[in-house]
Amino acid sequence: MSEAGTNRRSRRPRWRHTLYARAWLFLLLGGGALVGALAAMSGRLVDASVDRLLDERLDLARTVGGLVERRILGELEHLTHRAAPFLAPGRDAELRAALAQEYPATLFSEGAIALDAAGAPRIVLPSGPGQLEQVLDLRALAERAATLGRPVISPLVHLPVGDRPVVVALQTVRDPKGAVIGTIGGVVQPTATDLLRDVAEIRGGAVTDLELIDANGIVLASTARRGLYESGDHESVLVEAIERKRDFKGRCHSCHEQDDAEPADIHVMSFAPLPTLPLGLAVYQPETAALAPAFDLRRQLVMVIAVVAIFVVFLGFAVHSVVRPVVRLRRAVDRLEAGTDGRLPAFGKDEVGTLARSLEHWRGRMMEAMAALDDNRRVTAAQARAVRRHLQALEEIAASGAGGDLDAVLSAGLQHLLVTTGRTRGALRLSWGDQVYELADDIAPQVAATLLADAEALPRPPQPRHDGGAEVVHCVTATRAVGAAEPHILAHLFSPLGAHLVAVLSGGADELQVPEQRIHSLLFHVCMTATAHILRGREALVQKQQERYLRGVLDAQEEERARIARDLHDTVAQDLAALRLELERYALRLDQPAERAAVAALEARAAGALRTTRAILLDLRLTVLDSMGFVATLQWHLERLGREHAIRGALSIDGDERPLGYYLSVALLRIFQECLNNVVQHAHAEQVFVTLAYEADQVSLIIEDDGAGFAEDKAARPGGDERGLGILGMHERTRLLGGTLTITSRPGEGTAVAVTVPSNGLADEPGPLQEEVI
Repeated sequence: MSEAGTNRRSRRPRWRHTLYARAWLFLLLGGGALVGALAAMSGRLVDASVDRLLDERLDLARTVGGLVERRILGELEHLTHRAAPFLAPGRDAELRAALAQEYPATLFSEGAIALDAAGAPRIVLPSGPGQLEQVLDLRALAERAATLGRPVISPLVHLPVGDRPVVVALQTVRDPKGAVIGTIGGVVQPTATDLLRDVAEIRGGAVTDLELIDANGIVLASTARRGLYESGDHESVLVEAIERKRDFKGRCHSCHEQDDAEPADIHVMSFAPLPTLPLGLAVYQPETAALAPAFDLRRQLVMVIAVVAIFVVFLGFAVHSVVRPVVRLRRAVDRLEAGTDGRLPAFGKDEVGTLARSLEHWRGRMMEAMAALDDNRRVTAAQARAVRRHLQALEEIAASGAGGDLDAVLSAGLQHLLVTTGRTRGALRLSWGDQVYELADDIAPQVAATLLADAEALPRPPQPRHDGGAEVVHCVTATRAVGAAEPHILAHLFSPLGAHLVAVLSGGADELQVPEQRIHSLLFHVCMTATAHILRGREALVQKQQERYLRGVLDAQEEERARIARDLHDTVAQDLAALRLELERYALRLDQPAERAAVAALEARAAGALRTTRAILLDLRLTVLDSMGFVATLQWHLERLGREHAIRGALSIDGDERPLGYYLSVALLRIFQECLNNVVQHAHAEQVFVTLAYEADQVSLIIEDDGAGFAEDKAARPGGDERGLGILGMHERTRLLGGTLTITSRPGEGTAVAVTVPSNGLADEPGPLQEEVI
C-alpha cells in the first residue's frame, strides 16, 4: 500500500460526516420538532380557549338581548291588550282612560300613543301630539309596523320641550278579519327607565359592561352609565350588524374612548342584534379579565417548553457520552487498516468493548473466508471453461446435423466424446427400428463389434417415462477392462423416440476425469441430432411421394377432361353443327312462313346448344391458361362472365406478382371456375370481386359475390345439391395442395370463398399437357 493511499484512508473525515454530526443533527431536529410541536399546540390551545371565551361572551349578548326584547315586547303587548277594545270610533274617552291607567306602570313611563287606521294620532299622553310629530313621523312608523306585521321601535329622538331623549314603540291592532283598526304605542325615556336593570345581575362579573344600541349606533342604555345617547365605538360596524342581523366578536382598544396618549387597554367585545327589533346588545370586558384562563394556560405551556428544552440539553450530553467510545473505535479501526496497529486495543467491558472484540474475531474469519473465496474462484473459472467447451461441442454437433449427412453427425459426436473424456479411440452405433448406423475411429472392426455388444448388454433401466410433462432420457455408463487390455468406457443411451445409441471409448487415462452428466449430455445430443436428421430425410421422402401422387391425380383429372373435351368435340359439337346446317337448308325449301319460323326457332336452339358445348369445351381444356398465364386467365373468365351473363367482375392483385407452378395454377383455376359456376347457377349476383394475394410462402385466392347466399351446413351436406358437390370438390383439391379453403355465407348476404395454399409446393413439375385447339 502506498504512503499516499495510507494517508488518505487514515485521514479523519470532516466533522459534518461524523457520527457526532449526525447525532447532534437528529438531536436538534428531534428537540426542535418537539419544542415546535409544543409551541404550535400551545398556540392552538390558547386560540381555542380564546374562541371559547369569546363564544361565551357572545352567548351572554344573545341572552341579554333576548331578555330586553321580551321585556319591551311584553309590556307593549300588555298596553295594547288593555287599549285595543276601545279603538272603535267614538270611544276616545274610554281609550284615553285605559291608556292613562296602564302606561305609568310600564317602562313606557314617558307616555302612550293611540293612532287610527290611517296612522293619524287619536290619543297622545300625557301631552298632545305636537311634540312627537315635530321629531318623528308617526304615520310612517305605523305603516312600517303594519307592513312588517310585528312591533317596531323608532331610533332615539329628542323632544323639543326639555330636550328629553325618547324612543317610540308601536304595535298594529287588527280586527278578526285582519283589517287594521289602529295602532297602540308607548314612549320610553332611557334615562328614566333603565332597560338593562333586570339583567344587570347576570353581567358575568363586575368588570363586564353591557350596552343597548339602536339602529343609528346610538347607545340607549349602559350598565357603565357612560356614553349614553352618543355614538358608540365602531358605529358603522354596529349599524351594519343590526341591519343584517349578524353577530360578531373580537378585540378592540379602549383608545376609542380616550383622548390622551397613554397606552390603550385591550377589551374583548361581543355583539348580537335583537331577534326582531332594530336594536343590538354589546358586551365589553377587559382582555385581562375575559381571557385570564387562556393567559394562565399559555404561561403553563411556556414552562413546559422550557422544561423540554432543558431535557434536550441533558440529552445532548448523553449522546456525547455514547458517541465518544464509538469515535475512538472508528479511529482505532483506521489505524488498524493503515497498518500502524496490529490489533484493536481494549475498550472495556461495555457494549463498545464487546463490539471491538467481535470485530477482531470477524476480521480473522474474513481473512480465512477471502482465502477460501480465491480458491473457489479458481475452481469456478475452470468449471466455466469446461462448460463453455461443452456448449461449443453441442453447437458443433447441431451444426453438423444441419449442414451434413448422418456420418458427419456421428463423426462430430465421436470426436467431441473423445476430447471430453481424454480417450484416443472409440466407436458409435445408432439403432432405430430396423436401421443401424455404425462409426469407428482407430479401432479394429472386430474389437469395436465386441465392445459395442458389451455396451448393449449393460443393464437397461425402465422404459422412458413422462415426469411433469418432460421426457426422461436414461443413460448407463460403465468402465470395464476386457481381459488384460486397458479400461474402456461403455455407454448405452435410450432416447424418448425409441432410438438406442451405444458408445465405446478407450485409450488415454485409466480413470474417468469428467462427470458422467457431460457424457450423457453429449450422447443425448448426438442421438437427437442424428434422429432429427433421419426424420427430416423421411419427411422429405414422404413429401416427394405426396407430390408425385398429387401430380398423378391432377394429370389424371386433366387427361380425363381432355378426353371428354375431344369426345364432345368429335361427337356432340360436330352433330350440332351438322344439324344447324341441315336446318338452314331445310328452311330455304319451305314456302309457308309458319313452317319457316318453326324451323328457324329450331336452328336458333341448335346454335345455342353449339355455343354452350363450345363454352364447356373451353372450361374443360386449359388452352387459355397455357397461352395467357394464370392472372390473365382469371381476367378472361371475368370478362366472359360479364359478356355471357351480365355479371360484373373485378380482379385485384395484392403483393408482388410472380409465376406459379403449373399444377398449382391448374388447381386454383379449377376452384375459381367452380366458384363462378355457382355464382351463375345459384347466387343471382350482380358483381363478383376476386382478390389474388401473393405472400412470402403462400398464395391466397378470394372470390366474393353480392348474391343471395346460402346456409353453409346445408350446401356441404353429403347428398346435397350440385353446389354442395362442387364445394366438396373444391375442398378435395385444396387438401391435395396442402392448403385451406374457407367459405363464408349467409342467406341474403352473399358468399365469400377464400383459398390459401403454399406457393412452394410441387416445385419440380413437368410442362402442361398438349391439347388440340377447338
